[in-house]
Amino acid sequence: MDIPHCICYNYECLYLAYRRPLDFGFLVDSSSDIDPDDWKRILWYMRNTIDALKNISPTRYGTRIGVVSYASRPRMHFDFNFLWGPNINRDTLKGLVNSLYRLPGTDRRIDIAVDFTRENLFSPRGGARPNSRRVRE
Repeated sequence: MDIPHCICYNYECLYLAYRRPLDFGFLVDSSSDIDPDDWKRILWYMRNTIDALKNISPTRYGTRIGVVSYASRPRMHFDFNFLWGPNINRDTLKGLVNSLYRLPGTDRRIDIAVDFTRENLFSPRGGARPNSRRVRE
């Protein structure tokens, strides 16, 4: 479907006007130092962020989600290529978030996790699209 170019000041319209996809990645501290109630809050935040994102869909300009968690070591839970076709939707993504688990270890090696995320999620290997919007490069 072709979306007409528009001029306005709200985020959604600007998104459609620029027609650039969004690859949205979560990097989550899942160490055993995280209190169980805080872990529930982290998952709640992720589900609500998914609800707030526009255009989660399998379309060319659709928003896709990836998740990496870390403790002593990072773990890719799912990358941008994990879901295809009609499986790319809010309900499926929130179900995947609900199934996330905490990693063993009390070390919080965010330094390793950031490098891992950059190399394995925000890369062609992780399904990042070269024309997706960048918050920071």
